[in-house]
Amino acid sequence: MTSNTTRHLARLMLVLLTNACLAQSPKLKIEAELGGLVSSGSNTPFWLRANQFGSVPRQGPGVVGQLRVWRDYAPSDVARPGVARPGAARPDSARRNAVRVGFGLNPVVNVGAINQVILVEGYAKVGWRGVEIWGGRRREQIGLGDTLLSSGFYAGAGNALPVPKVQFQTIGYRTLPFTRKFVAINAGIGHGWFAANYIQGAFLHQKHLHLRLGKPTARTHFYTGVNHQAQWGGQADYLREPPSSAPDGRLPSSLRDFPYVLTATVPRDWYQQGYTAFDSYRIGNHLGSIDFGVSRQAKHGNWLLYHQHPFEDVSGLLFINVPDGLWGLRWARNGADTPANFRFQRLTVEYLQTTNQSGPTFYITGSKYQGADNYFNHGQYVQGWSFRGNGIGTPLIPTRFDVRPELQAQSGFYFPSNRVQSVYVGAQAQWRDRLTLMSRLSVGRYYGTFAEPFSEPVNQFSALLMGQLTLPRWRNMSLIGALAVDSGQLLNNSVGGYVGMRWSR
Repeated sequence: MTSNTTRHLARLMLVLLTNACLAQSPKLKIEAELGGLVSSGSNTPFWLRANQFGSVPRQGPGVVGQLRVWRDYAPSDVARPGVARPGAARPDSARRNAVRVGFGLNPVVNVGAINQVILVEGYAKVGWRGVEIWGGRRREQIGLGDTLLSSGFYAGAGNALPVPKVQFQTIGYRTLPFTRKFVAINAGIGHGWFAANYIQGAFLHQKHLHLRLGKPTARTHFYTGVNHQAQWGGQADYLREPPSSAPDGRLPSSLRDFPYVLTATVPRDWYQQGYTAFDSYRIGNHLGSIDFGVSRQAKHGNWLLYHQHPFEDVSGLLFINVPDGLWGLRWARNGADTPANFRFQRLTVEYLQTTNQSGPTFYITGSKYQGADNYFNHGQYVQGWSFRGNGIGTPLIPTRFDVRPELQAQSGFYFPSNRVQSVYVGAQAQWRDRLTLMSRLSVGRYYGTFAEPFSEPVNQFSALLMGQLTLPRWRNMSLIGALAVDSGQLLNNSVGGYVGMRWSR
């Protein structure tokens, strides 16, 4: 991100935060947490750090402190015009048409084996009716599935530090009036800045469109949609060499190039317009998922069946790489169905397969490349689909900094094993509204990549058990404890834990 861009975003956030503090709004929410990480080895166990938005370091032990301050819209602010939420007063016309402001701030301090201060969240948002625009860093998961207990969505799992960006989007699903509320859309488009050490001035393009079929009151809903991500632009010395051979080490980064990034196309006369042979396929690193889902409201809970189908090129869009993708089933207990003591709340079971990749051979048919999709890796962006050292997508596809040294030596890719078969189970239970228990368990088999396979497949088991206990005399205070283990041939074996205190209001 350039210094001018940083200053402009900072000024925008300052104005919006000032307005947020002055406007009538829901009560400001605050959380403060302080805890300690320990492990039997130098590495923090996998499920203690995965999907934590880059806030938990790989190396331990250490002390972690964080503060979260945020303000969201009031429920009546985001209700569809003319429709009051159950139990809420019907918003008047002025309220419905008012501009609402919210923000979030989440600095994290790590002290120990890794000393760092990072801003996990720092954003401001402005909403009007069913749409909003926001800027900064904001926690997100990209795709369709269980946002609470998933192993991590394929394209955007919340595993890496959020990329700073500006985004325009709907606020959740918005019904289309001309369909008699049978169709609802969830859509957005954003522009971000990859502030990476290995390449300067790179950008992020993101957009998504999901449809929900079924009236809001229906017991069954069908979902489908697509999300598209692209890294583009930037400059680095290594780009002067093959395969990029970019003039002066600079990739296409101008406004003239953006329409080709937006549409994932290239001009027919690409050579005459100054693009390289590498760019003649696509300008930038493109990937995403095509999502499908169906939900069913039953007597005691809600069921959600979903699939995220990955694509890196045309072969993925044509489903040549079936059955690759994330397959999931989630059950969540109805809020009103609450037994007196212990209750089982949620269960998520997922299966991730990325072994097909449209076959082992990268070849050309006409003007369409197919095969050896090499998920998350890229020839121009040598750290692929990652940000600040962590993969942006599912953490079950590890970076080279995650795996054992001997496996790093077998691969020159940033993601040394993107051919994976993994089963994951996540569960949550509660006892008397005081103790919440959560567990994660994954078993996987890893093959390396088609270009650089491991000498033999390796297996990995990782698990986590976490509890949060609300203290009886201090209702705003909670004691948090977690125990995690890694065992196998992919990651360094370790046992570790976390103990902390959280205050909230």
